[in-house]
Amino acid sequence: MIETAIQTILPTALYKLLKLLPLRSWQFITQADQRLADYGLTALHAHRALYPTLSPAQAQECGDMLGPLRLSLDQDTGLPMSDAQIAGNLATYILAGADTTPAALSFITWELARRADVYAKLRGELEAAAREAGLAEGEDWRFEQLKELPYLAAVVKEGLRRYPPTVMPMTRVVPREGLQLSPAAGGEMLEAGTYVCASPWNLQMDATVFPEPERFEPERWLSATEEERKRMEESWMPFGLGVRACQGKL
Repeated sequence: MIETAIQTILPTALYKLLKLLPLRSWQFITQADQRLADYGLTALHAHRALYPTLSPAQAQECGDMLGPLRLSLDQDTGLPMSDAQIAGNLATYILAGADTTPAALSFITWELARRADVYAKLRGELEAAAREAGLAEGEDWRFEQLKELPYLAAVVKEGLRRYPPTVMPMTRVVPREGLQLSPAAGGEMLEAGTYVCASPWNLQMDATVFPEPERFEPERWLSATEEERKRMEESWMPFGLGVRACQGKL
């Protein structure tokens, strides 16, 4: 994963050469994938020791990722996934969520700290909702309650637009039948095997879709017309798009 990301930037021959450098800091980077894989296997073995047999109900009650992964079937063979496959999936989840979630929350918190108007409006919505729901002091919110708050949703959505956690190009390969672009995109026919990519940063900072794109403005998601919101949704892709979109999208 980390190794693959580096190889998308460096030519393969150069990367193989650099991998031989006896620098401790560089070796720490190039061995990151192996450390993640080792951690995944260690966690899997500990999970098996805790839950020697696992039913679907128990897998849900575990409250972790390993329960469902242990019961998952390989799409090609229909057989349970191997230990290596489970550890690989677990490493992917760790890598995908370890930086993205904290980064997104940090930027949103930073904007709330420097925008008293946004903070006051969000706090007012939360306090009103808490009173309406009868929440006691210190009682936890439920996701079902929070997802119904429009200004909170706008703050999170705008935070992910202004500061997308993943800004690298999301590369895809055109399938064997080719791909006809829409008239709005030029209408060209892309040949099979063509590499195409799109960066969330470029799309989400397009001033023709998001006026004053560098400004953190949650209200834009609430005041937009139906047509404006449609264009904004089409250009908003912090989780990627399509069948390979991030599983963290709800």
